[in-house]
Amino acid sequence: MIGRSIGSGGASYLAAQRQVPLLVLISPFDTIKKVAARMVGCIGYMVKQHFDNEEELSKYTGRVLVIHGVADEVISI
Repeated sequence: MIGRSIGSGGASYLAAQRQVPLLVLISPFDTIKKVAARMVGCIGYMVKQHFDNEEELSKYTGRVLVIHGVADEVISI
C-alpha cells in the first residue's frame, strides 16, 4: 500500500486495519494537528483530528518504507 502526503493518513489507517505486508509512505506527516500548528501557529491545534499517522503506525506490524526530502517546506521531516 502506498500513501503520499495527505494520502499517507488514509494509507496508514488502512494498513493498520488490514495488516498489509508493506506500507510505503512518501512525504508523510505525523498528525494533521501538528502540521496545521506548524503552518499557522497555536490556532492550528483547533483543527479536528482525522489523520494521525503516529497512532495508526503504532498499530501496524508490517514493514514500512518512508521516503521524505529534507527540502519539503510543507511537511517537515
